[in-house]
Amino acid sequence: MGFGSEFTAVGHSGKRKKFIMLESQIDRIYKSLYTFNIKTYRLFRKRQLYTDHADALEYEDDRYGSVVSLGQQMGKFGNVMFRFKSETLWTHFAPSSNMKNQNKEIRSIIMNSVIDTFDSYPFPKNGNINIVYIESSQEFFGGTEQFVKLFWSGSYAKTYARKHTVLGGFSLGTADPSTPDIDSFTLGGTSTRLNCYDYDSAMSHFYADFQGLYHEERFGNYMAVGKLKYRLFIPRYFHLGLIYNIGNVWNNQDPIRFDSLLQSYGIQGTFASRLGPFSIGWGITSQGDDRLY
Repeated sequence: MGFGSEFTAVGHSGKRKKFIMLESQIDRIYKSLYTFNIKTYRLFRKRQLYTDHADALEYEDDRYGSVVSLGQQMGKFGNVMFRFKSETLWTHFAPSSNMKNQNKEIRSIIMNSVIDTFDSYPFPKNGNINIVYIESSQEFFGGTEQFVKLFWSGSYAKTYARKHTVLGGFSLGTADPSTPDIDSFTLGGTSTRLNCYDYDSAMSHFYADFQGLYHEERFGNYMAVGKLKYRLFIPRYFHLGLIYNIGNVWNNQDPIRFDSLLQSYGIQGTFASRLGPFSIGWGITSQGDDRLY
């Protein structure tokens, strides 16, 4: 009937993460460029809080909800979507942590724009990607939380002599002081981890990869991160990358100064296979913290 409907089921099961999502998507409504999407999901994760680059506390992030989206395609390179999200979130801490369990209801309207001209994935040679995300959660929608969150990310890739690729990017984020910590911006980890810049899944927060830190080691209401990477292609299956990052995340009470910026240096080797990329890497920060990925 001219709708081209797609139905998708996604499942993930592990010791630290369990996820199921059902989705119905219409990429083009009849002959127009309008799109429609509805999804429902349940996500359970065991997450960690870190103190001085050490694992200090583990807690459970358990959430379920639905997202309804209506948008318009922007040619073949991207789209603009308006979404309504209804999400229930439970946070459970161990009794020995002396931290109180929390139950939150988030009802928010989201504007999400994605423009993507990368020529290949997961090893783009040329092009760029720009992501804009604005979320407004209000109590009069029926939720318990009220905040506004803005995020922008831009990345580019340029290849010289077929083997030498320069990649750069920048991420900026700001959120109200009332934004729950569990939905704030996070920093740390490697870009090969699944769902980096997870703008189109159940998750409502954003993180920037940062070599030398644990995954999502730091969190805050403000984010500013820059990245520069040189990637050498060694035919036929190997990619060697040298990575430099600068940036940080800050809470509301933290002063945002140039001397609070953190730097990191990393090296990464990736094999391209028919099953996907297999990577091993190492990074160290300007504070001396290092991590093997």
